[in-house]
Amino acid sequence: SSRRDAGRPQQGAWERRASGSALRRRVEAAGLAPDDVREVRTDAARALLDAYLNDVAIGLGALASLLDPESVLLSGGVAELLAPRLADLEARMRAHASPVAAGTTLRLADHGAAAGARGAVRLADLREGAFLS
Repeated sequence: SSRRDAGRPQQGAWERRASGSALRRRVEAAGLAPDDVREVRTDAARALLDAYLNDVAIGLGALASLLDPESVLLSGGVAELLAPRLADLEARMRAHASPVAAGTTLRLADHGAAAGARGAVRLADLREGAFLS
């Protein structure tokens, strides 16, 4: 952890590089509009998106190598951006993963950005979680 990271102790290194918030910070720092990146309108947007996808893929590759899951479910605000790039992201993930993860696939959550909140509500309804008493 660098001193620069000390301002965000609640976030891990991968979160700071590969989350939706991290992408937003990159877009703002580059002086691009979100639509420029979403629609890959410029060379700068293409380069930014390429670097971001590599950072996401490195983390996914590490997780797939460690856990050996059949699939990884992606959700959250960035899932919509990743949807048309899922095959590319999966290939990048495999390039960064050990051979044990060669069969791991990437999938998008059915409920997109709302998946986490919907899951929390469902757990609370089932009383399997400690969300509500």
